[in-house]
Amino acid sequence: LLTPSAISNDVVSQVVEIPLEPSACDGEASISVNLTQQESDTVEKCLSNIVESGWSPVRYAPDYQRRLRLLKKGELADIPQQSYAFELRLPSINPSKVPTGTRYAVSLYSRLPSDERQIYDNAVSDYVKLRWWKPTDSSSRSLPPAQVFLITDPNGVRRPRLVVDFRELNRALPRASNKVPTLWQFLAVVRLSGYPVLFSLDAKQAFYRVRVLSDDGPLKLETGCGIFTSDRMCFGISCGPCGLDSTYGDIILVTRENVILSQEVILAVFLDDVAAAGYLESTLSTVRVTISLGQNCGFDVQQKKFKVIVQHELRKELHEKLLESGITLSPSSQLTLLGVAFSFEGKFLVASCGRDKRMAPVKSFLQKVDADPNCTFTKRFYFQVAGALGFDALQVHAEERLLADCLRALIGSKFSSCGWDDECDPKFFSLRQHAAYDTIINWIREVSSRQSVCRHKSPVRAPGERVYISIFSDASENGGAFSIEADNGETILWQSAWKWKSQVQRRYHSNRREMISLVRSLQAMADLVAYRSSILCTHGSQDAAKWDITVYCDNQPSVAWSNGIQQAEIMAHSRSVERKALSRLIACAHDELQVIRSSKFASVKVVHLAGEQNAVSDSLSRLLDRPVIGLSVSLGEVLADQQKANGTGKEQSPDADVVNRLDMTDPAEVPNLALVAMQRGVSLAEDLDILENDRLLRLDE
Repeated sequence: LLTPSAISNDVVSQVVEIPLEPSACDGEASISVNLTQQESDTVEKCLSNIVESGWSPVRYAPDYQRRLRLLKKGELADIPQQSYAFELRLPSINPSKVPTGTRYAVSLYSRLPSDERQIYDNAVSDYVKLRWWKPTDSSSRSLPPAQVFLITDPNGVRRPRLVVDFRELNRALPRASNKVPTLWQFLAVVRLSGYPVLFSLDAKQAFYRVRVLSDDGPLKLETGCGIFTSDRMCFGISCGPCGLDSTYGDIILVTRENVILSQEVILAVFLDDVAAAGYLESTLSTVRVTISLGQNCGFDVQQKKFKVIVQHELRKELHEKLLESGITLSPSSQLTLLGVAFSFEGKFLVASCGRDKRMAPVKSFLQKVDADPNCTFTKRFYFQVAGALGFDALQVHAEERLLADCLRALIGSKFSSCGWDDECDPKFFSLRQHAAYDTIINWIREVSSRQSVCRHKSPVRAPGERVYISIFSDASENGGAFSIEADNGETILWQSAWKWKSQVQRRYHSNRREMISLVRSLQAMADLVAYRSSILCTHGSQDAAKWDITVYCDNQPSVAWSNGIQQAEIMAHSRSVERKALSRLIACAHDELQVIRSSKFASVKVVHLAGEQNAVSDSLSRLLDRPVIGLSVSLGEVLADQQKANGTGKEQSPDADVVNRLDMTDPAEVPNLALVAMQRGVSLAEDLDILENDRLLRLDE
């Protein structure tokens, strides 16, 4: 082992004359690949492009910089194939601003039972054998120390592991951010594209493959069995996620830009997890280039984390191609990606989201309530139940997600001042709140009783096959909703339903509510189109399959405004009190439509359909029309009261809302408007809605 005196302050340029020793955590077999000459050229080009960029700001954290460089002769290589190393430069910190934290590593270590202490010692020894941690003494110059402790899983599902607490250093470093991937988008693209091959792989211990350079010395780690320094990007440092995104993430980025393919492929990375889908030859070529690039930079892929599934009729061909590539693994029958289990059945890709396995807290909750209706739960447990209800990786269970939101809204608003482990007693609810609570519990019973294994099918498509997508939006007094579908409704991509958060929102003009729902659906689709474009590899191939998108709305003004170029200007001259809000919504709709139309892989149009044909979105938007037990009000109305009850907003009276909408430039017309409303048998507010709709439609014509 290296002695403290052998450790240089230049932690990145440390030269080690002895080869890397194997360790207990490094004995797992890794994937190796055989490249074609074209793929080898692509790898060299990609490496050259990254090296030539030199020190570059880290994405989302410009105070940090990264570069890729060649390893020096005799320098430590993490794997035999490595010839380059990524470095992350930390900004200098002001010593006077470094907070002093609690030194608790030794104390926690001393309390461990002997078997867990042995696990702790072995884990530290593994890092030392890999030369990622180096023994030192407390007097050596370094960054603020991290505390290292062991966590174990009482259920035994996960193996014990060390956690490095870098809070002291993280407070001293500039803030680092990272783009959080929207998982449903990748899952939706996979399901919608209908590719016959799907790969997943994992870069082993990826954070530690990035080397850290700091003018303030190496990272320092205080453990129960000694003090160590590290020149690696230890898991727990705040710049870790963005640092990995700008290193390993750049490998994926340059692969997309440079790999030469005959057909389209999608390639995505989620920190150290990579997924690729497409048609056989092109996808396998992309995976080989990705693995080889990673190995050149010290990132290897474990065999046990490498999975591929394929349509049954291609299984034999893929197995042969894998062997030719140097991969001695067979295709799997199932692949779990981002919490969703994928498999092929005939001409369909099947996605199983596993909701049924996550309903244990919900069942426990219902059993306790049934046994004692007055029982209490902690705030944490209520939110745990809501989390289990609302878990929906594929975004296809809109009702369950809305139900979870309702439970969180009711508990969170009433018990906002309570701690997470405080009991939330229903006896403190008002009459309306308690009725809403009972209604929500009954709703949970209904949803739980129909829970079954979720299996969502989508067809496998031929290369270049055009995909037809339908979007339906709607709104009601209590909420809004949209549904994104394909294959004539056979493939549900995303369904969403939401409640209006206040009585003010419930009293919005119907056109405004409809426009909000339409804009939300367009935003979701525009994000999906943009995301698909960002992960497509099409270099050297024909263009990807086109998405033909039709947006359906049963509100004629919303359709007219979305299709008109000057509608925002027309609304600016409207007499409606909500004209500014409508004008902004119209402009937003145009922006989202432009995002979709700017993609060469998509087209879009907005059309009107009759209300009776909009059954799915209409029913989703009316989920909160559910009557509250014992009261003549809807659940949506009671939940909208929570904002006022919680003092988070000033409510406007219904009378004031109607008065604001009258055109007071001609007061003599007000009695006439009231008389016409009486003759029609409607309220003055409803009559104003009718007049406003008629006038706006005439303006559109």
